[in-house]
Amino acid sequence: MKPVDVSYVRARSVEHALEALLDGDAKLLAGGHSLLPMMNFRLAAPEILVDIDGLVSLDRVVASDDEVLLGALIRHERLVQDPAVSSRLPLLSAAAQHIGHLAIRNRGTLGGSLAHADATAELSAACLALGASVVCDRAGGRRREIAIDDFLQGMYTTVLEPDEMITWVRIPVPTPGAGWGFREFAPREGDFAIAGACALVDADRVRVVVFGVEQRPRAFELERSVWEDDPVSGWIGGLEPFDEPDFRRDVAETMVRRAVADATERTAHRA
Repeated sequence: MKPVDVSYVRARSVEHALEALLDGDAKLLAGGHSLLPMMNFRLAAPEILVDIDGLVSLDRVVASDDEVLLGALIRHERLVQDPAVSSRLPLLSAAAQHIGHLAIRNRGTLGGSLAHADATAELSAACLALGASVVCDRAGGRRREIAIDDFLQGMYTTVLEPDEMITWVRIPVPTPGAGWGFREFAPREGDFAIAGACALVDADRVRVVVFGVEQRPRAFELERSVWEDDPVSGWIGGLEPFDEPDFRRDVAETMVRRAVADATERTAHRA
């Protein structure tokens, strides 16, 4: 199957792209690995495609000691390779490394992944674990910044309005000495994950995000001392998988335990 006929706009600037979103049923196109397959299957049928691939102003990393500001058009592979990202946000780099194959990582974008909101998406889960916020712009200079936990609503569903565009993602740098872990299970390398987990562990707290199980990633956080009482089975039992519930819960529990073990080991190494 092929997509319906569509008009095409090549955005010259962020402002031009935002104005084009006001002209009808428009969708933004960057890497294209999420939108174009949905158009081919007629799951999406926009009237206008607004191509933002050339907006170099959004392909930037702005790093400080406290946070990293990432442009929406940063490619997945740059999240893996960029030293400013990998040194400050190694969890995000590890998550990006698990996305599909190299050809996909070379084209797919951070903003596109978050806007698509696939329940199996590694970057949504990592951003949730890291406490990221999403900067969304509208024509006329209007802007809002949304915590990722509020931004993600469900499978392929966010609070992004039709005339809004993700421009930046703001991610705080974890506390010094924090350990991280990322684990996922997929039938084959590059396939969508059956279930996965991100973990951040510091001296006082354990934060875990489970993804690929429910309609959106789910975060859990507790004091590190409470973790010793082994609450994992109770957490996992409370999940509501979108399919294959027993299998996904079993895989998720294993991924959580391994991710937290990795994070705890890295914490010990930094102590």
